[in-house]
Amino acid sequence: MNIILLLQLMRVKQWVKNMFVIVPVFFSGTFATQNIIEVIISFTAFSLLTSAIYILNDWCDIESDKQHAKKKSRPLASGAVSTNAALFLFITLLTTLAVICVYSNLSLMSVAFLVVYFILNTAYSFGLKHVPILELFIVGSGFIIRLLFGASVFGVILSSWIIVCTGLLSLMLVVGKRRGDLVQKNDVTMRRRSLIGYNLAFLDQLNTFLATATFTSYVVFCTTPFATERFGEAVLITSGFVLFGICTYMKLILFEENGDDPTTMILADKSLNFTIFGWLITFIILIYH
Repeated sequence: MNIILLLQLMRVKQWVKNMFVIVPVFFSGTFATQNIIEVIISFTAFSLLTSAIYILNDWCDIESDKQHAKKKSRPLASGAVSTNAALFLFITLLTTLAVICVYSNLSLMSVAFLVVYFILNTAYSFGLKHVPILELFIVGSGFIIRLLFGASVFGVILSSWIIVCTGLLSLMLVVGKRRGDLVQKNDVTMRRRSLIGYNLAFLDQLNTFLATATFTSYVVFCTTPFATERFGEAVLITSGFVLFGICTYMKLILFEENGDDPTTMILADKSLNFTIFGWLITFIILIYH
């Protein structure tokens, strides 16, 4: 079996989302070399889980993906990888994950977050993806679970406002993804039945609301004692990067009608890369100066 095809089936490119797992320890200000093993274990564990879910989702969507303008080239939909090979890889990934959970220092709470993610996304793959609104919240919850999982691994307390902000941001990205599917007419047969429950006017209003709520919640976070005591009053400076990033994102999905693949869009856009890099550098200076 072609290893490149298997990696595509695992959607390794999407592992960048799992960086949210190590966000809690980075922003705690306690990151040190002894955390590296925990970082590797936690990132690997969640990446194996998400890849297994991607395989399950593609298996459930084989027929609909064949009718999709872009997804028809995926390994399972195109027939490049057989269902038996996909099943074997799915079992292998989950088995490896189970071994990591047993032989590493992952707590029961950390394992519980992995189980919750698996259950939610399995239900999503087998039918909840077709329920408008609910499917947005299920996909968006994945980023919150990543944060909570990372916090449980490293024993870090998270600000409630950063959890809210993360949830709103993830919802904004999911709504943008649905808008991209509609405007680009990738799914002309509407095999994803949830798309029937949306139109551009609704999604545009929802995205505007989420963008506003995301920025507002982030500014509130920056002004809380939780943030100012850890990062100083200058933490409010980082809100400028967040505002610029949101404005750039809105331009990409509304003016350039992009967004059906948020990960690729973000990685490819230089303005967003600059924004994220500047935001991270600013926090590194505030935390580790």
